[in-house]
Amino acid sequence: MFREILKLALLFITSTSVALISAQTTHNVLVGADDSLTFSPDYTTANVNDTIAFSFVSGNHTVTQSTFESPCTNFSNSGIDSGFVPVPNNVTSLPQFLYTLTTSNPLWFYCRQTGHCGKGMVFAINPTVNESFIAFQYAANATSASPLLPGAPNVVIGQPAVTNLDLHKKILIGATIGGFFGVVVLALAFIYFQLWRRRRERERLAMSEPKSETLSGVDWQAVIDPSSERTSRR
Repeated sequence: MFREILKLALLFITSTSVALISAQTTHNVLVGADDSLTFSPDYTTANVNDTIAFSFVSGNHTVTQSTFESPCTNFSNSGIDSGFVPVPNNVTSLPQFLYTLTTSNPLWFYCRQTGHCGKGMVFAINPTVNESFIAFQYAANATSASPLLPGAPNVVIGQPAVTNLDLHKKILIGATIGGFFGVVVLALAFIYFQLWRRRRERERLAMSEPKSETLSGVDWQAVIDPSSERTSRR
């Protein structure tokens, strides 16, 4: 009996371990796809024990860890670094660099080939709202001597770039202002309706009150109550 229970326990542990291993995800990232200075995708959201598989497609690039504050500077000598990975023409099998995630904190990377980081060749794992990929890439672009941001010919370095976050803020401000004026209009309409209703009520009450009527100079009140006429003559 004890052996049977032990076998069932081992089977459960084995099946649970297999399930946990199979639940881990591999995130594929292309480095230098289409001869571009990009990571594709440029950021990803991953869990601890997930694998990030960097496939080098063209050129001679690196996957080097940096920081949010200094996107184009090596994190440290012990930081993650693939080293330079040259890709020959007509390669049949793409070289890869595999990294298994050991933390859920945001991680920042760049290509340390000369000039590539300043042209926006950066990558992030688990960026946040406060430390967004857009802000990270903008800081990388700002290190370049190039007057223009790559992919945005009308945006000049040193001037604030219009990001999705900025756009969302403007939309939120516009919606708030519009909502405020909408509330004001509704309040004015409500006040006008109340005043109109009260005026109609006063008119209705005035029309329902009894009035002394005269016709062709005849005082009908005196006709109905002669004593009132005698009193008035005295």
